[in-house]
Amino acid sequence: VFISQYATGQKEALRAVLKQKTQNTPVLKEVKVQLLGNASTEKKESVGQDTRSTHREVDSATTIAAATAAAIATTAPLLKVQNELEAKVNSVSALLHKLQETDRQLQHVAEQQTNRKTQYEKPHCHERVSELEKQMNAFMVQRIQHLEKLQEQQMNIQSHLISSAVNTGGLQQIHVPSSSLMTKQSEKPQQQLLTNEVSSCQRGLFPNS
Repeated sequence: VFISQYATGQKEALRAVLKQKTQNTPVLKEVKVQLLGNASTEKKESVGQDTRSTHREVDSATTIAAATAAAIATTAPLLKVQNELEAKVNSVSALLHKLQETDRQLQHVAEQQTNRKTQYEKPHCHERVSELEKQMNAFMVQRIQHLEKLQEQQMNIQSHLISSAVNTGGLQQIHVPSSSLMTKQSEKPQQQLLTNEVSSCQRGLFPNS
């Protein structure tokens, strides 16, 4: 209990103090009482729910990770193959570009050589070149015919060997001259003659070279 004393001339101060006390009245607050047994049960239930939700989140995360790993494992070979194909396509494109450039250069050189030949060649040498071309064509025809004959002979020999093996049960050894050797022996004289004639014609076309 607090006792305050005021003089007779302090009415206003007394009123102010009383007014302040009436304004500072205590405020009632409601406090909820929780029993310890119920609180522990609710806490256990909340912990169980949190554990189940955590397990669900872990399971979902594991499932997502497994699906992602499977997708990566499936697409990794495809990506590797795609990268290899792209690299091969790029290399082939670069090679084609180089070949086209080389072809253009060769065509340009051939055109220049043709122009020079037409400007400086002589009429009789031109006729000689035409004659040599005819001889070369005839030589090529003879060579093809000779190769066809050799092939026919080889086919006959093979059929004969097969029939002999079927009839007698064993292969008979037959000495056959090499077709490549026969071809080279038949081609050497004609090739030497044509080479000498072409060289003499070139010396006639370009005496100063």
